[in-house]
Amino acid sequence: MNSSIQCIANTYELTKYFIERKYKSLVERENKNPLGTDGRIVLAWAKLIGEMWYGSGNVVRPDLFKRILG
Repeated sequence: MNSSIQCIANTYELTKYFIERKYKSLVERENKNPLGTDGRIVLAWAKLIGEMWYGSGNVVRPDLFKRILG
């Protein structure tokens, strides 16, 4: 899990997309996927990226992201 998160979090374009909060349009769409998670994975990833890049601690626990992904 850690290595996967590190690889994805170090994908510049994707991380920039989340840091600049451009993902909001994905969550606020009118036409949602009926099989989707109502944006919960997107929001959990945004929170995790924010903690990784701007958090005050050295350790980040991806509990919420892991729970929603599971």
